[in-house]
Amino acid sequence: MNVRVALLSVVVFAALASLVAFDRTGAQDGPNNHPIVGSWILEFPDSPDSPPSFYTFSADGTVVGTSAAGGRHGAWELGDDGQTVVFTVAGLADFGLGSGFVVIEIFGEVTVGPDSNTMVIEYIVRTQDAEQAPVIASGPFIANGNRITVERFDAGTPEVSPIPGDEEDATPVV
Repeated sequence: MNVRVALLSVVVFAALASLVAFDRTGAQDGPNNHPIVGSWILEFPDSPDSPPSFYTFSADGTVVGTSAAGGRHGAWELGDDGQTVVFTVAGLADFGLGSGFVVIEIFGEVTVGPDSNTMVIEYIVRTQDAEQAPVIASGPFIANGNRITVERFDAGTPEVSPIPGDEEDATPVV
């Protein structure tokens, strides 16, 4: 009987410890329910021909992003005012200039709109080539973000516009 009590105590202790550890994985002292948490499409008003970027801010304080230049990984935390968010992401980029890949770091501050579905980012970009050439910093730049939200699937017939020249076979591809 004492072995069962001891084993049960170990299981309960492990469960409580994992709950405490889980609670500490919040966004680096920020609340897990901060409106930044989620996935976003970013557009660049100063460069309207640039393709959008996609970023996901997780409740554990991590950031993952993708742009036409490459992927990014990083961290975020609450700014000094407790409302804004500061972040740093880094990754490799190939700008197609024949110089190969460069290390790119982006530092920014995010203000999420009152609707929690829009954001404005002010950021600086720092690059360094593979030979550790001098760092080049540029910015500040502005990006506007819109939250990616769930659109409910309707099993009805979707409206599909045929591909020009292929009007007979307008099968949507997923």
